[in-house]
Amino acid sequence: MQQGPSQHAVRYRFDGFEIDPTNRIVLRDGRPLSLTGKVFDILVVFAENPGRLLEKDELIERVWDGAFVEEGNLARNVSTLRKALGDNSKEHKYILTVQGRGYRFVADVLAEAADTRPSTPTLISGPGAVAVTRDGGRTELAFSASTGNLFSQESSPRRSSGSRQWLLLVVVLCLSGTAFIAYRYESFKPVRSAAFSFEKLRQIKLTQDGNVYIPHISADGQLLAYVRLMENRRALHVRHLSTGSVLELRPPQTGIAYWSMAFAPDNGFLYYILKEKDADYGKLFRISVLGGQSSELSRLASGALAVSPNGRQVAFTRIDRRSGTSSILVVDEDGSNERVVGSADLDSMFNSLDWSPDGENLLYSIKRQDTGRDYWYLAEISAAGGPEDRIGEASPTAIMAAKWLPGKNGLVVNAIDESSRNAQIYFISYPDGVKHRVTNDLNNYIGFSLTKDGKAIVVPQTNSNRHIWRLRPPETDEPVQISTGTERHFDSLSWSGNDQIVYSEDENSSFQNFNIYRIGHEGSGLQQLTADAGNNNEPAVSPDGGTVVFVSSRSGKSELWRMNIGGRDLIQLTDFPHKVIRPVFSPNGETVYFSASVAGRCHIWRISVNGGPASPVIEADVYRWAISPDGDRLAYSTFDEAAGKVKTFVHRLSTNRLDTVLDISPETWVEWSKDGKALYYNTEQDAAANIWLQSLNGSTPRRVTDFNKEYVFRFAWSPDGRHLAFIRQHTTFDALMLRVD
Repeated sequence: MQQGPSQHAVRYRFDGFEIDPTNRIVLRDGRPLSLTGKVFDILVVFAENPGRLLEKDELIERVWDGAFVEEGNLARNVSTLRKALGDNSKEHKYILTVQGRGYRFVADVLAEAADTRPSTPTLISGPGAVAVTRDGGRTELAFSASTGNLFSQESSPRRSSGSRQWLLLVVVLCLSGTAFIAYRYESFKPVRSAAFSFEKLRQIKLTQDGNVYIPHISADGQLLAYVRLMENRRALHVRHLSTGSVLELRPPQTGIAYWSMAFAPDNGFLYYILKEKDADYGKLFRISVLGGQSSELSRLASGALAVSPNGRQVAFTRIDRRSGTSSILVVDEDGSNERVVGSADLDSMFNSLDWSPDGENLLYSIKRQDTGRDYWYLAEISAAGGPEDRIGEASPTAIMAAKWLPGKNGLVVNAIDESSRNAQIYFISYPDGVKHRVTNDLNNYIGFSLTKDGKAIVVPQTNSNRHIWRLRPPETDEPVQISTGTERHFDSLSWSGNDQIVYSEDENSSFQNFNIYRIGHEGSGLQQLTADAGNNNEPAVSPDGGTVVFVSSRSGKSELWRMNIGGRDLIQLTDFPHKVIRPVFSPNGETVYFSASVAGRCHIWRISVNGGPASPVIEADVYRWAISPDGDRLAYSTFDEAAGKVKTFVHRLSTNRLDTVLDISPETWVEWSKDGKALYYNTEQDAAANIWLQSLNGSTPRRVTDFNKEYVFRFAWSPDGRHLAFIRQHTTFDALMLRVD
C-alpha cells in the first residue's frame, strides 16, 4: 500500500480551496489556511480519493506510515480539518462520516498539473502563505522586504543533514498583513523580535507512573516537586532529577487538594497552596525541601503562586467571597506584612503569577467578563501596587499561564488555540505582545513551570478518558459501558424517556468544543443534535422527553437555548447580562431553572420554557444544586461560615424558608431520589469513586455503587427510576520536559 499522500506533482481545487502537496500549502480564496502536518496529510489523501470510502485503518496507514495510532487521534484530526474547511459532521458539506468504517470526501475535486521544479523560487501571491513541514524535506519561505512578496523553495533531505540544520520557524506577524518567514536557528537565544522553534525542543519524559500531578521544576532545574496520587490520597514529593531520589515532604492524606507550588530561588523551601478537608478555601504553606513541619503563612489563598527572585517575598491570589473580590497579594517570606497589589470583582480571575527578573513587577494572566462574555489578557503591575500595564491583545480563549524569559526578552505562555481549541505553548515577544506558536500538536498542555535560564519547560502530561455507563440496581451490580473508544470527554447527561440518553461531549479533548448527542441506553442509535455553532453543553431534557434546553455560546456568550429532541427548531431563551451555567426543568416542564455567575457568585434563576424575563430564586452562593420531584424544594451546597465547611441546605420555594441542613458536600453532582426523601451525591471522601444516598432525616449516608477505581463525574436516574446513567473518568498524570538545547 502506498505510504503517505501521493507525491505526484498535481494541485487540487474544490469550492475555493487550493491544495499544493509539493509545497505543502493550502489556500482558501487565495488566502492561506493554517493546518498542522497530519491534518494537511489527511486533506491530501481525501483530495486524492474524492467520493471513495476511506477506511479508518487505511487513513492511519497512509498518514501515520503504519505507526500505532488510536482511532481517537484520527477522529480529532478529522474534526480539526472539518472546522478549518468550515464543514461539520451534521451537514457533511465536504467530509462524510461513515459510522463504524471511516470517511468519504464528497467535494467536487479538480486535479491539475503543477510546476515541479523545486529549485526555482515560486512567487506566492496574496498577503501570506502557509508552510507545513514534511518528513525528509521542508518548504522554506522567504519574504522580500523590497517587493512585499513571499517566495518558497523546497529544501532537500541531503541539505538538512549538514553540521548545522536550518529549521523552519513559522509565524512572524507583520502590521501590514500576515507573512511567514523562515529563520535559521543554531541555539535558543530569545530576543524581542524572534521566537523559538518547537523543532529545537527535545521532549524528555520525567515520569511514567501516571500519578504525578501538578509537577513544578526549580529555577536551577535540579528539583521537581509534585503531588503523588494514591487513589483518594494525596502526598507531596520532591525528586532530585540528577539522582532520581525522592523525598516525601507531606504524607498521604484524604480529602485534601494541592492547588499550586513554587520553589524558593535557593531551593531551601517549597511554598504550596493546600485546600484541607471540608474547607472551601486554600491555605499558603512553606516547608523545607529537606522535610519537617510545614509553616502556615496565610489562611486564605487560591490558585496562583510565585516567589520573588531574591526569595524574600511571595505573591499569591485570593478569591474572597465575603468581600466579593479576586486579588493579588504579596507577603514576606515568613507570611508577615500582607498587602494587596491588585484587585477585581469575582467575575474576574487571576490565573497565573510570575515575578519580573528584577523583582519589581508581577506578570499575570486574568479572565474578565463583559456582558456575559469571557475574555483573557496578560498584564503587568508593580509589586507595590498601582495601575496595570497590558501586554498584547485580549483573547476570547483562555490564557492559563505566563512566565518571563531571562532579561524580559519575551514570555512563554500557555493558552487555548482559537482554531483547534487545544491548549498549546506560545512565545510572546515583548513589549509589542506579538504571539508566536511553539507547540503545534493535538496534545493539551495545561499549566507549566520554567527554569530561570528559560531552557526547560515542564508541562503536565494528562491523558483523560470518560465513558458513559448504565447500572440497573438492585437486580445487578455489574455496570454496562455504553460508549466506546479512547480519549472520550463526556461532560453531562440527561434522560429522554426511559430508553434514550442525551449527553454532551467535547470533540477534541480541549473542553472548549462541546456538542450534544442522543443515544439509546443500550448504546445504539447515535444521533448528533448540535454541530459547529459555538460551545453546546449541559443538556436538560423536559419531563415529556420532547424538548432539550442547553447552554450555548453560539450567540457570542453563554445563553440558554431550546431545541426539540431531534435537534431542530432552535430558539434562544435568555439574553442574560451574566454568564449562564446550567439548566434544570421543573417537574411540569413549564419552567426552566438555571444557575448564573453574578459577580463571581452562582445564583439560581428561573424562566418560562417559552422564554421571557428571568426572575431570581435564591441569592445564596450555590455550588451544587437540584430541584425536588414536587418542584417545591431546592437542595444546594454552599460554604457554611459558622461551621467552617461546605454543607447542603434544603430550601422550600413556596414559603422561601430553610427546611433542612445536611452535613454532606457533593463533589461534582447532586440529584433527588424519586420519592423526594433523599439526595444522591458523590464525595471527595472516596475521591468521588462512588454514588451515595443521604436521607433528609440526617441518618448515616449509604453507598449506592461499589466501585474501587475511576471517578464518577455526573449521573442521572431514568424517569422510572430503574436505570442509573453515569459518566466515569480515568485520568493519568505525568511530567514532561521540553528542553531547549
